[in-house]
Amino acid sequence: MFGLQMLDVMIGLVFVYVLLALACTAANEIIAGVLDSRTKNLRLGINNLLGEVPVTMLQRVKTFAGRTPSKKIPNSLVDKFYAHPLIKTLNEDGTPPSYIPPATFALAVIDMCVPAKGTGERKVEDFAAGVVTELKQYPDLQQNLLILIDESGKDMSKLKSNLEGLFNNAMERVSGWYKKKTQIPLFLFATFFCLLSNADTIQIAKSLYNDGALRSALVAQAQEYAKKPATTTASGSNDPSQSLTQTVGDIKKLGIKFGWDHEAWQALKADWQKNEWPKEWPFRLMGILITALAVSLGSPFWFDTLNKLVNIRAVGKAPTDKTALDANPPQAAQGKI
Repeated sequence: MFGLQMLDVMIGLVFVYVLLALACTAANEIIAGVLDSRTKNLRLGINNLLGEVPVTMLQRVKTFAGRTPSKKIPNSLVDKFYAHPLIKTLNEDGTPPSYIPPATFALAVIDMCVPAKGTGERKVEDFAAGVVTELKQYPDLQQNLLILIDESGKDMSKLKSNLEGLFNNAMERVSGWYKKKTQIPLFLFATFFCLLSNADTIQIAKSLYNDGALRSALVAQAQEYAKKPATTTASGSNDPSQSLTQTVGDIKKLGIKFGWDHEAWQALKADWQKNEWPKEWPFRLMGILITALAVSLGSPFWFDTLNKLVNIRAVGKAPTDKTALDANPPQAAQGKI
């Protein structure tokens, strides 16, 4: 009984973490959208993939001041790539894309070296000649493409597949960069959000442990939530604003008291007037910090944990009792197959 009670408390806590992490992730994505963080991160990935060092703002200022030559800035390979019609069609209101399909990347790179003539006669040998002549200033990229050309065996479809593989491998690293960059902002936002909402892990755990009705209701909600596809829960919605609104609504349905009530502020005020340090506040701040650290791990982590805990709770006792086995013998023992 005690073990099941503690398991239910854990399920309730993890469910709270899932929803809070989803809310913080959605809010963080809204900010990232305003700052075009994904677009800029993709641009850095394309720079790295095409073997070109990105031009810094200081270099641009020096160029306008006439202190450095301006050849590489307007005529860079990356600028040429983004100016290609296949890539420009992915722009939204003049803003460069935050995602490029691998097949589109492959076709754009091929066309940059061997422009299409509409005859359908482009061959691997033509692309190889274009790589040698057009990419002299980019030896690393040139060598990488020549390796892919050799691996294609003069098969144009195999070459396109190789280019798509090169792009996909690069984008995996780009995704890793983005996650690392967003980890600190996500933690800071989670800390602010948890402070604002008074999301105290210690108090939530106490409430779940002492209130059986609340614990049962939260476990029931968690079990229903765990049945949803991961794409609509752990990953959130494609629209961060919609995801944030929906998640806040789910948090309100939990039945847990969030926010700073009048009694807490009055108690704090009374302690300060007595020149006494509020004894409970260090623990409250510790609980909020624990929540922020947990939330910063992300909703996919906690959704996966929630599923595991729900599955553990759903597992019944194994039929090891000899009497039960004698009363219901296996089919093989009865001569059935």
